[in-house]
Amino acid sequence: METIESGAGIAPESLVEIYLRRSRHKDDRNMLAEGERDVRAWAAREGLTVRAVHVEEVSASKRHVKRPKYERACANVLAGKARTLAVWRVDRLDRRGAGAVDSLIDEFKQVGARMVATGQGLDSSRDRMPFVLLAEMARAEAENISVRTTVGHRAAKRAGKWPGGRAPYGLRIDKASHRLAPHPDTYGTARRIADALLAGRTPSLIAGDLNAEGIASPGGKSWRAAAIVNLAKNPAWAGLVPATEKVERPGKAPLWRPVPEPFKDDDGQPVSCGEGVVTPGEFARIRVLVGERTRSGAGKQRGKPHAHYLLTGLLHCGRCGGGMVHAGIQYRCWRREQLGSEACQGIATRADRIEDAVIGAWLAQVDTVAQAMVTQGADSPALLELARRWMQFEDPEQERQAKDTAAALTAARARLAKLEDDHYVHGRMTSARFDALWAATDEEIKRLEALQATYDPASSLAGLADAETVREAFLAAPVAEQRRYLAVMFDAVSVSPAKRPGDPTPMRDRLSYAPAA
Repeated sequence: METIESGAGIAPESLVEIYLRRSRHKDDRNMLAEGERDVRAWAAREGLTVRAVHVEEVSASKRHVKRPKYERACANVLAGKARTLAVWRVDRLDRRGAGAVDSLIDEFKQVGARMVATGQGLDSSRDRMPFVLLAEMARAEAENISVRTTVGHRAAKRAGKWPGGRAPYGLRIDKASHRLAPHPDTYGTARRIADALLAGRTPSLIAGDLNAEGIASPGGKSWRAAAIVNLAKNPAWAGLVPATEKVERPGKAPLWRPVPEPFKDDDGQPVSCGEGVVTPGEFARIRVLVGERTRSGAGKQRGKPHAHYLLTGLLHCGRCGGGMVHAGIQYRCWRREQLGSEACQGIATRADRIEDAVIGAWLAQVDTVAQAMVTQGADSPALLELARRWMQFEDPEQERQAKDTAAALTAARARLAKLEDDHYVHGRMTSARFDALWAATDEEIKRLEALQATYDPASSLAGLADAETVREAFLAAPVAEQRRYLAVMFDAVSVSPAKRPGDPTPMRDRLSYAPAA
């Protein structure tokens, strides 16, 4: 705030501008009151009149943070409205270092003004060097605080402690252990949400059910689909420490934004911070299910309509390349239906014929995979990629564990290489210490390699070897699951137009497939 107290009819030499800065910490607010009393007492002793008091609650160490009250106080002095800028201590004025304070003193000197730090007995008109030294000490202390805070937060994450902020819905923060635990009032509802997501219900339907029952959201308002999606993507909901990323903002303080991935330790393993609403395996499955129902665009994510038909979003018009939609008993070109014949002459084909043809092609591809496993073995890149997609569908938790193990193995090998470089090239450690660290790291690498060997993606293709079993499983599955089966093999299917009305060309000969990539 800025309080104008006096100044009319008084010479600038007898006026003083007071600048006070505080943080949100309770102790700092008490310090602010003490500082203001000290500055006012000094002004009274000097026979000066307080023209204005400028108080703001911002950082003084970050160059990108705007400080309008600080700038206004300095501008008033430079404009000749007062000849003195009074602060309690130099670190309360500026923490950007000697350069910033020294430059300001130069500007004041040019207009016959001065800077005073009453709590330290300093006056720039008499000696400017203490201001410069204290300003540099304040900058160094600000940097040290930042380093200690960052290191402390990261250490707390590694130790499995909650990093701060509000716990996700259904959980609370245990004050003794600083870990997550079930919330006695909301855990049951949170578990219902998780069960509904695992059952394939959409976030919007779940939000509607909760609102109909009068259950308030975490903010005390009505539920929205976005709130359900945020829960589904929050690793803390599975009892894992959430990761964050730093987002730079021009002219503003950086923003630390959570990302939908767990924080990982130096070995690349997710860190647990207590009991979650869902297990890590359920979390992986929910992310897959929710990911199928969202689409990204213009920097935002929006829900996709539920696909009620097998080939919606997969089938494309062979004339224009656009999508085809289900209409009645047919699939038709969307552009032709919505934009007319000028956009595309269009294609229309019976839904049952084309779905049967695509299913037949998919099963034929299953047979091809089974044969390739015999002739090419598990080292085929195409088969391994297919296995990865199949694993993501069948067991997303195993895929997550395989990725975490691979990341940990990479980190361990990098540490081993650095150890060897530090010892043999730079001579930074004794042979005894090197041998101990090398043996421990090598043992960790062997453990991770053995664990990685258990995640054989090609083994997940064994279920595709029996085409008849796969056919029965496919036909018995709901449409949403059948679509995921198809996506393992195909990214897109294109149907060419008939040559003439009543064209006897088999449907399978009119289809072309973009293999999964």
